[in-house]
Amino acid sequence: MFVGHYCAAFVAKRIEPRLPLWSLLLAVQLVDVFWALFILLGIERASLDPALPGNPLVLAYMPYTHSLPATVVWSFAAAVLGVMLWARGEHKLKLGLTLAAAVASHWFLDLLVHRHDLALWGNAYKVGLGLWNQPMAAYALEVLLLSGSVSLLAFSNSWPETRRRALAFLCTGLVLLQTATQFGATPNGLQLMVVSALLVYLLVPVAGTGLRNKGSEPFYKFRSLPGVFTLTPNLPPPKTLQQPRPQYSVSIPRHRFYRACHRRCGGSQSNRCHPVVIGRWALRPQLMA
Repeated sequence: MFVGHYCAAFVAKRIEPRLPLWSLLLAVQLVDVFWALFILLGIERASLDPALPGNPLVLAYMPYTHSLPATVVWSFAAAVLGVMLWARGEHKLKLGLTLAAAVASHWFLDLLVHRHDLALWGNAYKVGLGLWNQPMAAYALEVLLLSGSVSLLAFSNSWPETRRRALAFLCTGLVLLQTATQFGATPNGLQLMVVSALLVYLLVPVAGTGLRNKGSEPFYKFRSLPGVFTLTPNLPPPKTLQQPRPQYSVSIPRHRFYRACHRRCGGSQSNRCHPVVIGRWALRPQLMA
């Protein structure tokens, strides 16, 4: 599965608006990001078979990314990091579980389309429903999952109306990307296919950064010091309660007012005399006729 994975990101955004959309778009493809890196490093193995319908990938060995225990580990790590970055006070468990579910959804969505290459433990007991063998059915499933989840988010309270059009543009771009991948030419080599897929996995979250909500700023942000990286809280500045200074008007005889203000204004008989300051209260006299 390709763009169908992003349906979990849009559903998770509706459940937990505090999570920025770009982080969810990255989380649902986190397993594939590391799969691409492990393939390039030779840790996991795959090959291409152009004779296979739907998807030419032959996923022979990937216990560190696409096995069920590995998925649990990736989900837990993402949940811990998400709580550190975006949880503010209450409902930390909800935020962590939402992010963990977004990462774990990758394995269960892959189960629908993959052939028998998803391991239940290590590299053994492999499962997969094999919808890739029916290319049109697999394509329709991915498009329906994507469009349905985008509509679910766009018409909810978690998403502002002014950004629905941008969300529709993102959905359209993903559908076009899926169409080109599904019905386009098979890449010449595995390395080229893996590198192009990795670029897509990283560029889609970048496109999602322009769609973030105002309330999804990170609770912590990284600030670099000379040779040291520190994690400092990114809290909003405290609101200062600027209450107006109470001003009291009193009526006192004219001669007493001049006597009190003698040191301030030299005893000049002017209505612009400074107020009499007693403690921290300013007494602005009203001169009597």
